[in-house]
Amino acid sequence: MKIKFFITLILFLIGGSAFSQSKKDIVRNKVKSVSVSKTFTRDGKELTLKDSYEKYDSDANLLEEITYNDSGEVTLHESYQYNKKGDVTEEVHYKDETKVKKRIVTKYNSTGDKIEVSEFDGNGALIEKNMFSYDANGDRIAEISLDGNNAITKKVTNLYNNKGMRTERRTYDSKNNLVALRKYTYEF
Repeated sequence: MKIKFFITLILFLIGGSAFSQSKKDIVRNKVKSVSVSKTFTRDGKELTLKDSYEKYDSDANLLEEITYNDSGEVTLHESYQYNKKGDVTEEVHYKDETKVKKRIVTKYNSTGDKIEVSEFDGNGALIEKNMFSYDANGDRIAEISLDGNNAITKKVTNLYNNKGMRTERRTYDSKNNLVALRKYTYEF
């Protein structure tokens, strides 16, 4: 009995890391989903339960993932949507199998830089929005955080040298008071 338990434990530990395949393997083999079950002994009885589930699109982007605890209850359930470049445009976090806990929507500019991240609660109400702006070199020069009422809660500005290296980062509070200043010095 002890040997069977140890073999099951070893297989469980190895299996937990072995099911993770590379994106290349998923595309090459046209994997649509991966279901993982686990078998273990509890109170002298052998049990097999769901461990996790992952669903992929044809580009091997993760569309949905669900993990379960040892009682078979959902501990994590998330789904994702992507743009043509493969960037995540929407994440949905669930409380259980179906009830939405929060939704995160991300927008990008034409060069692929993240320009806005909005978080909504399960009822669709805005919780927080973060907006980003960039200079002509693609360096992030400003970040603005807003609350659910679109009031500024934080602002960050970045300065760069002629080599594109950040030299200064300033953080301001909701009243535009400087709360942090970081200066960067480089040795070349």
